[in-house]
Formats: sequence, structure tokens, C-alpha cells
Amino acid sequence: MEQSITQEGSGDPNALTDQSYWCNYYRKHRLPDPNAESIIVAGSRLDECWDETIKAAGKPKSIWEIGCYPGRYLAYVAARHGMRALGLDFNDDTETVEQNLAAMGVTDFKAIHADFFSYTPEEKADVVISLGFVEHFQDLDDVLDRHLHYLSDTGALFVIVPNMRGLIFPYKLLVDRANMSIHNLAAMKLSVYRRFAERNNLKIKFLRYKGGFPANVHQSLNLFQKLIYRPAITLARRARPLLERHPSALYSSEIVALFAR
Repeated sequence: MEQSITQEGSGDPNALTDQSYWCNYYRKHRLPDPNAESIIVAGSRLDECWDETIKAAGKPKSIWEIGCYPGRYLAYVAARHGMRALGLDFNDDTETVEQNLAAMGVTDFKAIHADFFSYTPEEKADVVISLGFVEHFQDLDDVLDRHLHYLSDTGALFVIVPNMRGLIFPYKLLVDRANMSIHNLAAMKLSVYRRFAERNNLKIKFLRYKGGFPANVHQSLNLFQKLIYRPAITLARRARPLLERHPSALYSSEIVALFAR
């Protein structure tokens, strides 16, 4: 275990959020106390993706997570595959990240509070993961390219972005507009990731839609919105097994992508 590192940054003018937004967000949406059970529940839903990522990276010894807070995914993958864990986030609560890592028995780690756009990584990792980070910025090419500063010469990069296009778009406009405003919908096009791979000479191991319809919302609802939300969340839960078996740009909740050097 190493000391966590704190490095203040100025942020990026292309960002759709800032440090205060994320600190306030996690204060309002209380997460489970760090424990192995809740971490495994969160992380295991992506086991298929993790296995493909590890295979693409060969025999990885280390992992970076960009935008790692609260550290559950980083802890899960590092513990499951015996890797050194490196996490970077704008949130200054590195203690929670460390507690999640410790809950999974990860002892070789570094939790860093820093600005992604000003921090220079001292070490690269064989695996880099970025989950729900890219879409919060305007300049998508720049953000994606900067991820490669953290990746070893033979490593693999796994990216997730939410999907708010297709049938999801009008639904979000009606009941989750505030949340949509901090997302760059251009990030939710497969062509963005094909261009990223092409200009950086990366192999695309997979690039696909995943998940059921994302009916959850991030705001308080008025009566009219509740009349839309309640049947939508019920239907989404019932239809999830079917929708997950048949992913589509029209209704799947996220895009998952894996790139290799």
C-alpha cells in the first residue's frame, strides 16, 4: 500500500461538470459502505467484459481506472485478477477509494486526487478502464487520446459510456433532463470509437451496445413525470432479460468498447 496522492487541478474548459458537482452528487446519492458483498454485486455484472479485457492485455500486472470514485470497480477487478491498482479522480475523498480496495483485500494500490487534464502519470498500466467518464466532456477526441498516456505498450483499454439516444432520448427529456445536460450525446455514437482506434492504431476487440432500458432517473419528479416514470420503470424491469439478450442502439443502456495496442 502507498500513500494516496493529492494534486489540485484547474479542470478543463470543455468539461460539462466540475469537482463540486461530483462531490455534491455523491453526498446526495449515498453509496453502500465499503464491503466485499456490495463490491462483488456491482463488479460482477461486467464479468464477461473483464475477462475479455484481461485476455486482450495478456498477463496484466496493473490496472488504472480513470474517474475511479468510489473505487468499487477498480477494487473488484484488481482483486479478481491480482493486479496493482491505480485510481485517479477529481473527488478529494480518496479514503473511500482506499476503503473499497481494502475491503477486497487489495494491498498494492495508489489512490490519486488530481485533475485528469493536468496530471502526468508516473507509471503506466497493462489495463486501463474508464467507466462513465468520457461523455462528460465536449472534446471527445482529446479525452479519449489522453487515456493512452496511462496505458502500457501492450495493454488494453476498456471504456463504457451511457446511451441516451434512440428511444431513450425522448424519455430522458421528459423525466431526466437535468442529468442529460451534463452528458455529451455525441459520445454515444460508435463512430467516435472507431475513429479513436484508427488514429491511434488500436485494435477493436469489441464495440457494442449492452444492457436493458435505462429507466432510472437522477432528479425529483413532478406528478406528470411520475405518471411516465412509474410504468416505464416497471416495464423496463420486466423486459430487462429480453432486452439484454438483444442489445440495440434504440434502447440499450450503454456502449462498451475494448481496445488493444
